[in-house]
Amino acid sequence: MKLWVDFHPRVMPYVLGCPIPVVDTALIDAAREFCHKTLCWKQTELVYVSGQTLFEFDMPFGTELVKVGRVRVNGKEYDIKTSDDLPEDWDSNTPDDETLYQDNQLEYRIFPVPTAADEISMTLHLKPSTDGIGVDDEVFSMYSDAIAAGARAMLQRMPRTAWFDMTQAAVDGQAFMSRINYAANLNFMRSKHHRVAKAGL
Repeated sequence: MKLWVDFHPRVMPYVLGCPIPVVDTALIDAAREFCHKTLCWKQTELVYVSGQTLFEFDMPFGTELVKVGRVRVNGKEYDIKTSDDLPEDWDSNTPDDETLYQDNQLEYRIFPVPTAADEISMTLHLKPSTDGIGVDDEVFSMYSDAIAAGARAMLQRMPRTAWFDMTQAAVDGQAFMSRINYAANLNFMRSKHHRVAKAGL
C-alpha cells in the first residue's frame, strides 16, 4: 500500500505553506471521489464459509466498500442483488437462485447457503475510508497524478490562504475530472468485455 506521504511530492510544492494534515485530508477526499467514481481499486479474495447465512466482507484496514463487482462459487458466476430483492419468506423458504444479496456495506448473504467444500471468489471495489492511510499500489501506479491533481485543486480553492489560486485550481480540477472520465470508461470497457465473454460461453 502507498501512504499519503507518497503523494506529497506531487502536491506540496504547489501549495507552499499548507500544513501536512490539511494536505492529507485533501488527498483522502480526492482519492475517495476518484475510487468511487471509477471503481479502479479492486480486491479479489477467496472466501471459505460453512452453514452460515450472513457473512462480513473482508476488506483491508482503512477502506470502504463501493460495490461488489463479481462473485463466483466453485467457478460459477453468481448474480449480485440487494437484500431488498429477497423474497419475503426467504428465512423459511430458503432461496436457491445462485445469488449474493448485499445487506449493507458490511454484510451479505449467499444462496444456496455455501458449505465448507465451496470456494467463493469475490471481487470488491474499494475506496479509502475517511480515516484511511493510503491506496493500493496499483491505484497509486496508475492514478497518483490524478489524485494529486484533485487534492491540489481542493487546496487551491481554499480562501484566505497563502496557496489560494483559482486559476491553477481550474487547471488541476480539469485534469482530475479528465482522468476520472478516462478511468471510469476503462473500467466500463473491461466489464463490458467480461459480460460479452460470459455470454459467449
